[in-house]
Amino acid sequence: MSESSGPMPIKLSAVSEGALETVGSTLSDSAISPRAETARSVSGYDAFLDRYEILSEAGRGAMGVVYKARHRLLGNQCALKISTPGSAPERYIREARVMAQIDSPFVVTVRECGMMHDNRVAMVMDWIDGEDLGKTLLREGIIEEARARRWMLEAARGLATASNQGIVHRDVKPSNIMIDDCGRARVADFGLARDMEDIGASVSSGLLGTPLYMAPEQAENPRTVDPRSDIYSLGATFYHVLTGQPPFVGSSAFAVLFKHKMEPLISIKKLNPKVSSHLAEIVERCLAKSMNERFGGFDELVKVLEQSQPIQTDADPVVARILEDYCAWRERFLSDTSVREFVLDCGSGRLIKIRRGDICSVGVEALVSSDDELLTMTAGVSYAIKQAAGANWLEEMARQFTPVLVGRVLVTPAGPKLATKGVRFVFHGVTIAFRDGVRILPSRNIIAEILEGVFHHADTFGLSSFAVPLLGTGNGGFSPDECLDITVHYLAKSLVRGLTTVREAHVVVYA
Repeated sequence: MSESSGPMPIKLSAVSEGALETVGSTLSDSAISPRAETARSVSGYDAFLDRYEILSEAGRGAMGVVYKARHRLLGNQCALKISTPGSAPERYIREARVMAQIDSPFVVTVRECGMMHDNRVAMVMDWIDGEDLGKTLLREGIIEEARARRWMLEAARGLATASNQGIVHRDVKPSNIMIDDCGRARVADFGLARDMEDIGASVSSGLLGTPLYMAPEQAENPRTVDPRSDIYSLGATFYHVLTGQPPFVGSSAFAVLFKHKMEPLISIKKLNPKVSSHLAEIVERCLAKSMNERFGGFDELVKVLEQSQPIQTDADPVVARILEDYCAWRERFLSDTSVREFVLDCGSGRLIKIRRGDICSVGVEALVSSDDELLTMTAGVSYAIKQAAGANWLEEMARQFTPVLVGRVLVTPAGPKLATKGVRFVFHGVTIAFRDGVRILPSRNIIAEILEGVFHHADTFGLSSFAVPLLGTGNGGFSPDECLDITVHYLAKSLVRGLTTVREAHVVVYA
């Protein structure tokens, strides 16, 4: 569904404009005015509606009309959503059933649902005095961090309740997050939601969701979605909140979806330096292109959002134990240069060795480089590896394949000079790209994508060891401590969970 706009009163209903699809489009004659709807109800048109007095129209679109209403006996206000003639009633009934299962102060609640005699569906929901987050963005542009963080946490709590009920929203976006008059975020419009156990049997091959905020796997195959797809969409929503723009834009839905799949994410701090590293890291992790690199679920995301300091966490207890060991060494290693190495035991004889020194002197089968998309090899670790391999040899071998997409890994033989040290390959990781003359600095996603490529190639060649630098630091502008955190977390997950040939992964910090 597309984002929509149209005339709305100051106080909006619990169902966002996006939920009504093309708000402002002309409905058929059967979509009657509030006064006529009330009159027919009183005359026995539908006993269900007879309990409600319709006060005003709140919004309308191709799929339905939302009214502000009041219960005649109880006097409380509500939102009354009535489907348009000819629309499939199953969708509305499914939405009502899904929302009725979710008991959370951060989700708009369905109170009642009924069929009308002409096969339309009427749904009674909480009335929200406020506006959707999309309207707030249009009015304010960029939202300051304190509010953005609170709203993201509240929306994540609501979606955690839904996912714990086995429900995937599949259309998380700004217009589907309501901000009430108390400043609280509440998730609305579960019209595309499905039970996870029912997705494989019921989802069509059509595009379901909003491209600006859609996870790559949802566009490719809706049957593969799970709560991590909603985590991506929530991350895309709050990327927009913090930077004033969606993660990717384009001239068509296909162009946007292609960028979600292939283009590097511009770091949040590049667009808004005021955002803390902690929140930027959280949002960017939500936006990892690989589902496995996002948070494992909303409960984990909520836990991290509640923390005041950056932390590495993982739902896997073995990985969590390794990260605890890492955190115990981290500060000392970063602050005391006399600490030359520490080792993390990942079990089954697999090790992460974090050390200071020259990457070219480490006894491994592959060296990982860090460079721009043209593999210029003019500075940092890429220059050091080029010199160790023999400048002309490695340069000529690699340059014939440029440009290389950012986040990807080009493999070349290491050459005879490095082969004498046991090095067979150089994995050229691309961390820096240029778009329209602007340098795109690496985000945590690019680092994770490169490491994914490193493991893929290592397994392809049956390698048991490699050495990786702090990718994207130096000219890449990425902070060494954050890069080390991301790298260790990825290596721990891959060595614990993955069916990989790698036994030792060395992280080398130049002395």
